[in-house]
Amino acid sequence: MGRCKTNAPKDVVKSENSSETGIAPKRFSKIPIQFQNLKYIIPPLFHNKWSDKNADRTLLNDTIVEFYMCEYMRLKVYDENARARYHLFHTFFYSRLRVNFGQYFKEGPPRRSELAIHYNRMFQQKVKPSAILQKEILVIPVHNNEPKHWFLVLVHNPSGAIRRRIVDSKEVKNDNRRSLLTKQIAEYAQYEEAGECRVIIMDSLLNSEKYKAKLSKAHSHAFDYIRLWLQMAAAACGEELMSSRVRKVVCESLPKQHNDVDCGVYMLAYAEYFTWFNTEWTKTPTESLAYLKMGDELKSLLNTEEPRLRLDKLFQKMKDPHPLKEGAL
Repeated sequence: MGRCKTNAPKDVVKSENSSETGIAPKRFSKIPIQFQNLKYIIPPLFHNKWSDKNADRTLLNDTIVEFYMCEYMRLKVYDENARARYHLFHTFFYSRLRVNFGQYFKEGPPRRSELAIHYNRMFQQKVKPSAILQKEILVIPVHNNEPKHWFLVLVHNPSGAIRRRIVDSKEVKNDNRRSLLTKQIAEYAQYEEAGECRVIIMDSLLNSEKYKAKLSKAHSHAFDYIRLWLQMAAAACGEELMSSRVRKVVCESLPKQHNDVDCGVYMLAYAEYFTWFNTEWTKTPTESLAYLKMGDELKSLLNTEEPRLRLDKLFQKMKDPHPLKEGAL
C-alpha cells in the first residue's frame, strides 16, 4: 500500500497508484454532496493527523452508510425488481430497537397478546408492517457501541415463520390493510403449519480474538431484538410469527478486515454483493448459509484502500456546487 506524498496539498493527497487506475486521490477534508435533491456533508475516508496500523483510514460514519445503502444502492444499483423484493432499513433502525427493547423488556419479552400494542406504540407506521413482511430480504445495518463496529444482518423470507392458516375470501376482501400479506401467508397453509425465516449475520470481525466475546453477545442481542420486532410486526398485522421458526445464522467464511476501521466498507460490500451480484444463496439450505463466500478477487480488493478511493470518486462526482452550511442540514 502506497504512502502519501508529503509535497501535496494537505487536504488532498494522491495514492501511489491513483494516476494509473484513474481513482480519485485521497481526501482529508469534508465534502458537501447532493443526490436526488438530498444534501449531505461527507466526512473524509482518510486522515493525515497521525500514522497508525489502520493505514490512515477512518471509520465510516452513519452518514456515509445511510447515503450509500439507503439512497445510492437502492436507486442506482438496484433495478425495479430488486427494489420490490428488498427493504433497506436506515442506520438508526437497529439503534432504536436496542434502546426501546432494552428499556421496556428488561425482564423478558412482552406477552403475545401485547405484541401489537407495543408495536403500534413504539414504531411510526410510515411503511405498513405488512408491506415490510412481504419482502424477500430485509437489509439491516447494525452499529455496535462497544466496540464501535458495523456489521450486517440480512433477514431472508421474513413472513416464512408466520403461522399458516386457511383464509376465506371474505376475510381478505374485508381487510385490505393486510390482504396481500394474508394471501401470501395462506398460499401454503394447506401444506405446512409454518415455513422458516433466516436471520443471517455477516461480520468482518468475526474471528477477532480481541472482540470475540463482546461481538458474540452483540450478535445474540441483534438476533433477539430483530426476531422480537418481527413478532411484533406480524402481530400488528393480525398474524402470529412462530419464534421457533426464526433461524440464526452467523457467516464464518466471508472476508475479514485486518484493522480496526474497515468494518463499514466490508458491511457495504456484503450488502451489495449478497443482494445484487449473488442472490443464489436464497436457495441454499439454512445449514449451509454459514459457509457463504465471496470471490478471491473481491476478498483481496477489500483489504486495500481502493474501495475507499472508488467511493470518494463517487462523492466527487456528486459534489454540491451550492452547499448549505453544515448546521443547516
